[in-house]
Amino acid sequence: MLSNKQRAFTLIELLVVVAIIGILAAVGVVAYNGYTSSAKKAVVKQKHKQVVKYIAAEYFSKCVMGIGDSAFGKSKSTNVCGAIQNKKYGGAASLAVAYVTGVGDMDKNIYNPIEKAVRTSGKYVLGQTSLSGDFNIVTIKSCMANPCSGDNVILDTYALTDY
Repeated sequence: MLSNKQRAFTLIELLVVVAIIGILAAVGVVAYNGYTSSAKKAVVKQKHKQVVKYIAAEYFSKCVMGIGDSAFGKSKSTNVCGAIQNKKYGGAASLAVAYVTGVGDMDKNIYNPIEKAVRTSGKYVLGQTSLSGDFNIVTIKSCMANPCSGDNVILDTYALTDY
C-alpha cells in the first residue's frame, strides 16, 4: 500500500541551513584574511633575511677572496668589489646598487606586484626591502605591514669596515 503523505523541508528548516552557511562563510573570510596577512609578513621577513645574508656573508667574503666580480656575473671592467672597497667614495652605495641591479632585481613586492621587492631607497615602503649606502654603512630596511613603524619594520646596518 502506498501512502499519499509527502515529506519535504519546511521554510524554517531551509532558513536555518542558510543562516548556518552564512555564519560559517563569515568566519572563514576573517580567518582567510588573517592567514594571508601573516603570510605576506613572513614573505617580507624572508626577503629581508636573504638580503642581509647575501650582503653580510656572500658579497663581502667573495670580494675579500678576489672572485667577486666574476661570481656576480659582472665583467672585470665593472670592478664592483673595487668600488665597494673604496669606502671613502661611496663603497656602501656601490654595494647596495650592485645587489639591486643583480640578484634583487627579480622579485616582486608581495603587497604591490608592480613594484620590485628590493630597491635602493632610504625610506620604508610597504612590502619592500630598501637598501641604501653612505660611505661605509649599508642600511637594509623592510616594512611588513601598515603603518611602517614600530614592530612592523626591520632595520639592519652593516659597516664595510667589518669586512
